[in-house]
Amino acid sequence: MNGLLKKLLPSYVFGVFAGAVLLIGAILLVEINYHLSGAAAAPTMSVFGVVFDPHAALPWLISLVLIAAGLWLTRMAAARMSAAWGVVALELQAMRANTIAAAIDKADDVPPTAAEEARP
Repeated sequence: MNGLLKKLLPSYVFGVFAGAVLLIGAILLVEINYHLSGAAAAPTMSVFGVVFDPHAALPWLISLVLIAAGLWLTRMAAARMSAAWGVVALELQAMRANTIAAAIDKADDVPPTAAEEARP
């Protein structure tokens, strides 16, 4: 089972990265909007330790690019996760078939009981 998890892990790590990019873009956009709503009197603001002017176009552009990139990466991550799960599902199915086949072979190797031998 450990080998199957190793096949899923890279796609899930990529998914976490995609979600983080999307989340950072959304946080930045919300923070800019909150600052411009009049809640803060300062002409500049700081998000994640970076000081910038929320009236400039660049912070808006960066937040929208991060959101768009996060959405695009999330779609890619979903496709990767689906493909990884397809591989894992096939391997699980093969493992199950091998287990059933081994159980049937083991059952065939059992000697017949006295009652089964007495049957005509």
